[in-house]
Amino acid sequence: MPTQFIKQFTDAALDLVYPPSCGLCHCSLEQQAPQHRLLCDDCFQKLDLTEDRGCPSCGAKLGPFAPLTPKCVHCRNDRFAFREVVSLGNYQGELKAVCLQCKEVHGHHLVQQFCDLFFDRHQDLLENWDIDCLACVPQHWRKRFRGAYNTSAELAERMSRRLQKPFLRQLLVKKQHTSDQAGLLPSHRRKNVKNAFGITSDRLIQGRRILLIDDVLTTGSTADACSRVLKKAGADEIFVAVLARGLG
Repeated sequence: MPTQFIKQFTDAALDLVYPPSCGLCHCSLEQQAPQHRLLCDDCFQKLDLTEDRGCPSCGAKLGPFAPLTPKCVHCRNDRFAFREVVSLGNYQGELKAVCLQCKEVHGHHLVQQFCDLFFDRHQDLLENWDIDCLACVPQHWRKRFRGAYNTSAELAERMSRRLQKPFLRQLLVKKQHTSDQAGLLPSHRRKNVKNAFGITSDRLIQGRRILLIDDVLTTGSTADACSRVLKKAGADEIFVAVLARGLG
């Protein structure tokens, strides 16, 4: 029996037993547009997604009258090891709620849908970057041991299939257990992740262009720390893709 038929049959059976509801407001989706299967039309329209790529350096959503410069007001004083960032939009409102839902174990399907949405919106840019492989921001083993869901790995797995490029899941490792970045002042975040990451093999990335995947980029400290490790090991260029760009 074809795999696609099995998936369609399984989805139909689940919808019959558990009628689909919006991942954010939990209203019924039975009468909603099928292209946004996990969100209702109202919540999807409130996402305030970036129509263009935003700031090329940090991925922040810019206003319609923002000057076209290599760096924006949010990152003009930063020196990142990665080359460019692209996101769906700023980490606020419904998009923030989606990112928080994606961090939960039950957010698996939401992660996949928004990765597909990301790819559809930024396919040309991603393909123009001409990447060789993908990596993701890793979790420390203590966090994995506690059963924490790795949204970044799930996003990278899905994106690798869309791009048809290998995902080096075990390439980056987190050597040190660090405080949660969300609870720190921006000035402390870079120090928190300094020397926290390492790689398992440099032969896989010599001269390669790598797409680094994470769910949210705020100050850029974590993506920068990972990128510096990759560049030191011989990677050519690092590009970053995130669902949302946090400002603050």
